[in-house]
Amino acid sequence: MSGSPTGVLSSATRESSRVQAAGAAPNAAGPSRARLLLSAGIIGAAAMLVVQSGTPWLVGNDSYYHLRMASMLPETGFPSHFPWLHWTIFRDDFVSHHHGFHALLAAPALVSDWLTDDLILGGKAASVIGLGITAALFAAVLRQLGVPHPLLWTLLLTWAPWHFWMRLAYVRAPIAALPLLLGALWLILRNRPFLLGLMGFVFAQVYAGVVLFPLVPFAMLLGRAVAREPLGRGLVHLGAAAFGVGAGLIVNPYFPQNLRFLWVQLFETGLGSPAEVGSEWKPYDAWFLLKIALPILAVWVVSLIARLRCASRTDGVGFGLLILNLAFLALTIHARRFIEYWPVFLLLNAAEWRRHVAAEATGAAVRAGRAASSRAIHTAALALLAAPGIATILMTRAAVGTTYDPGRLRPAMAYLERNSPAGAIVFTDDWDLFPYCFYFNRHNRYVVGLDPVFTMTKYPQLWERYRLITRGQAPSPIHATDDSRPPDVARLEDIRDAFEAGYVLVAADHRKLYEQLHRRSDVFRRVYPAEPWNDADAIPAFSVFEVLPGDGAAAAP
Repeated sequence: MSGSPTGVLSSATRESSRVQAAGAAPNAAGPSRARLLLSAGIIGAAAMLVVQSGTPWLVGNDSYYHLRMASMLPETGFPSHFPWLHWTIFRDDFVSHHHGFHALLAAPALVSDWLTDDLILGGKAASVIGLGITAALFAAVLRQLGVPHPLLWTLLLTWAPWHFWMRLAYVRAPIAALPLLLGALWLILRNRPFLLGLMGFVFAQVYAGVVLFPLVPFAMLLGRAVAREPLGRGLVHLGAAAFGVGAGLIVNPYFPQNLRFLWVQLFETGLGSPAEVGSEWKPYDAWFLLKIALPILAVWVVSLIARLRCASRTDGVGFGLLILNLAFLALTIHARRFIEYWPVFLLLNAAEWRRHVAAEATGAAVRAGRAASSRAIHTAALALLAAPGIATILMTRAAVGTTYDPGRLRPAMAYLERNSPAGAIVFTDDWDLFPYCFYFNRHNRYVVGLDPVFTMTKYPQLWERYRLITRGQAPSPIHATDDSRPPDVARLEDIRDAFEAGYVLVAADHRKLYEQLHRRSDVFRRVYPAEPWNDADAIPAFSVFEVLPGDGAAAAP
């Protein structure tokens, strides 16, 4: 017989039938649903508010791109080309793989612009709201599972690794994707296949990583198979989710180009990415991951040991949550970006195990005297659990920030906007500088950005030139496409002749490139900042060089 939360409901027979009907039972004891969801939402939102208060700017690089794209929606709609990334696959054939997220983000962005004449506050508000909804749905799933004291488990979310909180402070699609995944799990437990399919449709608009959504019903189906339960309902859930996601990919402003881009995003820039790719697609150092995840891993291990001591058999829901936990752990080990999801499903897995332990410990009913004692213990536990969570949130707050100082970059971009022709191409010294540039200045175009693969796939030799030049290694040979001819050479003049750039933007962390440009006064002239510079001076935080015209032969991209 499947384990049931005996003692949470008055009748074990009624509980068993409800588990079979809905996959789990709501927690009858404890706060009402509305009060629980409100309290959990406040916990999540307050924690993220503290994290966001750590900087006056947005957290993370890509946040600037997404916030600017959201603010442009009333002006551009869903654009079919993206001239701001000149030497990428997006210039003439653009696929916005987060167009639904940008639509959701547009409201707080535009309200912020109206109130403060800036978008930053809207981006922070979106992150706070996203975590509030995530925590509320986390509590809703716990309640549906019949887990006692769901608010205590919601508080354990603050024990999640500080990287979890930092990455969800980024204004990126996962702040909407995570609550959608939790919503999918809640609908599966309640056996609502139609709404599950509708949610899959929405997920396909919001986030390019559509494979994550069917993973939830697939894991629950596998759980039923392991528990040797009937598979019919699980197959219906998986089919509904797959149909919703498939319809969302087809009923899409970028269909059918979005299907080709999905392959690029998942297997060329993502799971099968080359070495030169954003750090979020790279794995964690195992010891570092263990250290930052130690608190929630301890919770999971203690819950596992307690569960193994119980006599009740694990049902399909229990096995499904274990499979979900392990699936997201495997993804996190492969690429650190999945730290945004894994801790939530680990804690759900642990909480479901503790449900069985609590059921066996409390018996069929809770006497009034014990209930009063339980309330006192519950209050004490809230205070005890809050302390480590507060420490984690404060640690995250101290760590948030951006790769570059936006306050120093903004005047450099304002200079370019005032003094360069519209559409003039700017050669940036790193691909991850683009989101800031795009946020502050849409007057210019930029050579690369968002991901190296977006240039590599279409212009491989041009990317090789870019890599050598920005590392200060020009002149250097580049790989020839035909081994029978001598390799070409990457030169500083390629900035003008191959990239067709009129300006170069250099940050202080690219000193070798800065010094090379400074020495080549026949091709490059520093125009910002205006003060003279000599080799003994510190390099400015950001410098703009104008590229002087010449008669050099253009190198083929």
